[in-house]
Amino acid sequence: MPSALEWPQPIADLAQRLEDQGIATWSHGEDLQSALRPTAARETGSATRALTHSLLCEADATSLLAVLPRAVVTARRAHRITQATAAGPVDLIPLDDRPIETRLLDFGLAPFAFAFRPRTSAWCDPLAARAGFEAGLLAPATAGPNPFELAPRRFWIAARLLAEHALEPTAALLALARAALPDALDRLPAAAPARRELSRILAAPAPAKGLAWLRESGVSDALFPGLDPAGELRIARLAPSKPG
Repeated sequence: MPSALEWPQPIADLAQRLEDQGIATWSHGEDLQSALRPTAARETGSATRALTHSLLCEADATSLLAVLPRAVVTARRAHRITQATAAGPVDLIPLDDRPIETRLLDFGLAPFAFAFRPRTSAWCDPLAARAGFEAGLLAPATAGPNPFELAPRRFWIAARLLAEHALEPTAALLALARAALPDALDRLPAAAPARRELSRILAAPAPAKGLAWLRESGVSDALFPGLDPAGELRIARLAPSKPG
């Protein structure tokens, strides 16, 4: 694994504690994304938000709670458990009896379709999604139905990933998004959730890429009719904000 993946010690200790109990624990999500493709914000020293730490665990929720009795169930049917640490909350995703390869495809977007297990230095990357992400592409990752139809929030997640990592959407991803939007629009998070996502996009190193995705996928026209695309270029020309 690239040396760039350096967990805060409390999170490394948590992963080791789980592994010592026989629970295979995989790094997943933003930790890996930031390690494999450092954002412009990290490179320039501009302000960044705190990462969301996420671990995939080869166990069920009952087993995780037996090891971590102070963890809190934070998703329906115990699909996510959150453990407080000195480095902030850590989301633990129990795999139950499902193969990790299958679970990775469920996330629908390629940057979430690979994982790394520090204990054994092993990668799990069933679609070779890591290579595309490192090359600067945002692709779909699914073996089933259209990921945007299943979870319309992925329109916003895709926009944020594009903005945070200066990615380009693949033609396949755009085609899936456009096909899904008419049926997904009524379930697309709006109002306060949409404002939160827009704030994250605008604060990212490449906000214009996220805004362009919203326009090209049809979200902007549906939610913000009459929005001027020239705003993307103006935002792209703004200098990055500096901390403090």
